[in-house]
Amino acid sequence: MTKMTRRTFLSTTASAGLISSLPQVAIANTNILNNINHTLVCIFLRGGADGLHMVAPYGDRYYANKRGNLALNPPSQSNDSLIDLDGFFGLNPLLTPLDSIFQTNDLAIVHATGLNNDSHSHFDAQALMEAGVTQKNKINTGWLGRYLNSNQSQNSSVFKGVSKSSRLQTALKGESQVSVLNDTDNYGIKLSGKNKNRFETTFASLYSSSSWLGLQGQLALDSIKQLKTSNLNQYSVENNAIYPQSSFGKDMMQIAQLIKSEIPMEAACVDINGWDMHTNLSSRMKIALPDLAKGLAAFYQDLGEKMQKVTVVVMTEFGRRIQPNGSGGLDHGHGSALFVLGKNINGGRVYGDWPGLDQLYGPGDLAISTDYRTVLSEILVKRMGNAALETVFPKFSIPDFLGIC
Repeated sequence: MTKMTRRTFLSTTASAGLISSLPQVAIANTNILNNINHTLVCIFLRGGADGLHMVAPYGDRYYANKRGNLALNPPSQSNDSLIDLDGFFGLNPLLTPLDSIFQTNDLAIVHATGLNNDSHSHFDAQALMEAGVTQKNKINTGWLGRYLNSNQSQNSSVFKGVSKSSRLQTALKGESQVSVLNDTDNYGIKLSGKNKNRFETTFASLYSSSSWLGLQGQLALDSIKQLKTSNLNQYSVENNAIYPQSSFGKDMMQIAQLIKSEIPMEAACVDINGWDMHTNLSSRMKIALPDLAKGLAAFYQDLGEKMQKVTVVVMTEFGRRIQPNGSGGLDHGHGSALFVLGKNINGGRVYGDWPGLDQLYGPGDLAISTDYRTVLSEILVKRMGNAALETVFPKFSIPDFLGIC
């Protein structure tokens, strides 16, 4: 017999056409809002994004030769040249909207980072990375779920964690106060006509009992009312920010609306698919990279000073091979790049010990010199105020922090 959970109940209700978006949301009483000090937004580039095409080590003397026709021009050589970051690394010009944020020290980049596991499987690498471990084990929770369980915010809202997706990301598993919120614009019971009020009253009466199912139904219905009361649409885009007209742009805009409304959200997850570029990498990056950069820059600009209490992390399950294949793409690799965005971080730097392109890992991959959990651990301790790292990242001996925060 399948165990009925609140999430199962809500999903079943949605499939019946009563609720247009999974209403796995409940808003806590406003008296806890002052305890919510920071929001962590995790963006996962699913498919294995090529960090070397995002942030190129043009100063590595092996770069141009090993990259072949995918090598990007050094700074100042043409209009499509790399944007110099530190005399060694260059930002892909397709990511130009991020350059000003880097220059104001609100963007840090960590290179040669990732998951210390040899897997080239998307499924395995993503599962391990979101679980916060390097080897398969019996852990069925995610690092963010364990973080939310271990902090001391006293946040009783199931907006504590938000999965901005049609599904619950593995990273958020393990925390009951998590909401799958695909689209805030289409959230709630969609009814019309003369029987609308009668239906709502009848539907509510079905869950008026004090039974477990009754309480869960009441929670779902109440969450719809409270989300409507928060009126997210009143929080318009500010500071002349322009979000891209894409799924990612819409996701970031709606997360900004949630933050502005002071809904007690401590962590949010966003997915961007389509980074598995075995063919035609250059042309496909011309679509993917501007969308990423414009979405991040708009979010940063929209929130303005509210970014003091927001940290954004962008990561991927693994990088790509150094040398291109015969189809103008790159096969699955190892190390990649990670981005950290926020006010009052020690940005304007590319962090990590560069392993060099003459010291490749495995069949021709960028080696990993910084475990991605080192970066996340520093953010949790210094930005989120949570030191329960042995719970969040079990069996991980954390080295010295990089100094990003």
